[in-house]
Amino acid sequence: MKESRNISLDILKGVLIIEMMLHHSIHSVSTAANQYLMSYISLVTGSFIFVSGFIISNIYLKKYNINDKKLPLRLLLRGAKLILMFTVLNIALTLFFETIYHDGSRSINYYLNNVHYIYLWGDTEMTSFEVLLPIAYLLSISALLVVTLKGRARIVAAVLSMILIFIDMTMKFKFTSSYNFELILIGLFGIGFLTTERIEGIINKYNYRSMTVSVIYLISMSPLFIFLIDMFGKVIVDHLSYPLYVVGIMSNFYLFYFIGKKIPRENIVIDKIIFLGRNSLFSYVIHIGLIKIISIAIAGFPSFNKIIELFILTLIFTILSVMFVEHYRKRSLVFDRTYKIIFT
Repeated sequence: MKESRNISLDILKGVLIIEMMLHHSIHSVSTAANQYLMSYISLVTGSFIFVSGFIISNIYLKKYNINDKKLPLRLLLRGAKLILMFTVLNIALTLFFETIYHDGSRSINYYLNNVHYIYLWGDTEMTSFEVLLPIAYLLSISALLVVTLKGRARIVAAVLSMILIFIDMTMKFKFTSSYNFELILIGLFGIGFLTTERIEGIINKYNYRSMTVSVIYLISMSPLFIFLIDMFGKVIVDHLSYPLYVVGIMSNFYLFYFIGKKIPRENIVIDKIIFLGRNSLFSYVIHIGLIKIISIAIAGFPSFNKIIELFILTLIFTILSVMFVEHYRKRSLVFDRTYKIIFT
């Protein structure tokens, strides 16, 4: 029986959600000892927008006729919803923290006074759900490419991403790069260079050899950065690390897409990963809220390892939240339609 969905993609998205939970768990309990692990886990942010580019290229551009006016409108609407979601969630979270902490570390005044910086450059320290903005901008840029270039949109996205990555590397020697800009470039790279046929062609042709290359690169990435820093200094490596980061994202993408194609799916663990991947936007949003609440709740309790506890509790409650939502989507047409309006 032919699968109605790309289950390998659902598995990949589910794994990225779990990686994101680990990323935020480590970041919430940040210590110097965690930096080695963070150098790999930090790939997950770029991987999210890389997958978004892949989805635009392999789902949106295939689902709609390239001349269909519904395609750019769908992309623009999706982008606008993500910007609105980012705004509402951050204002709500800022107001929540204002009621708990009264030291001004997170305030609505800071948010309003730095709107230009947050929305243009990206603020990863004082905002949450930060990956939503570059994904929203990527969707809007894709709509523009489709309207103006039609069938050449993917090729132009590929060329544009390479040129802008080079410009970004050059600018880093004189200016601070933009978080949003760098992630948008990765998304354009995903649109231009990845198709389902190309990925699955590599899997079929090279099989486990290609997966081995991805694993070796991901394992060696942190030692490679440390070696380069020792050889050339941190400042130089920071300026030149972006291409290595992009290769790491591609390796991460390919590894878990490959696993998604090959792994047996008839077990509860894979079932729950698919479950999270199928509801990836909701899972992403709810886990961030949960991790902040749980970290506050367990702060005063003795702990053998805060990161592990935070990660496990967040994973459990995220899965339960998605199960709850899925249950009520089946029972209520209004609830299902509301969910689709917000999260699909």
